[in-house]
Amino acid sequence: MLSGTARTIGLSGARAQIERARDGDHPRVQLGRGRDDAQPAAAQSQTQQPVCGQTGSMMILFIGSDTSFGEPPFGADSVRLIKADFDAQKVVTVAFPRDLIVDASALEDPARLKEHLGLIFHYAYLASSGEDRIEKNADAASVLAQVMVDNFEVVPEYYLALEMDYVAPVVDKLGGVELTVPQ
Repeated sequence: MLSGTARTIGLSGARAQIERARDGDHPRVQLGRGRDDAQPAAAQSQTQQPVCGQTGSMMILFIGSDTSFGEPPFGADSVRLIKADFDAQKVVTVAFPRDLIVDASALEDPARLKEHLGLIFHYAYLASSGEDRIEKNADAASVLAQVMVDNFEVVPEYYLALEMDYVAPVVDKLGGVELTVPQ
């Protein structure tokens, strides 16, 4: 699991790496901070101009969660896999339904071998030993990243977990959203 805390309230990010479990058959995601494997600028292709300071592509797991307890639906309301291809200057997003039933072995709960994708985030959040909402979101996102590997063989390099409660304050902090409604 992720150690430490995210620096931005309501947002969690981490680098994912695949490792083989001790038994050798099951890939596991280990999340950590930073880009230890990033190439130095001199190693980048001389012909390829970086876009946003990057070349190649990046896979991001976006999780929009509702942690209000007592009123369903619980867990991740929005699960999106986003691939940013810097070389092609293209972004592709794939939406995964929250009610998609998947292998939930990443929860490490024998009572929940199969579960709805959105609820996996909820149960991982509840099981987290994190000290606050940020750490619990990070732990739950780590489990959901492992679910993506287990079920779809997709390795998110980063994740972003955004709680519904933080959407309005984040939009306000960015200066709001201007809408033009035709009359």
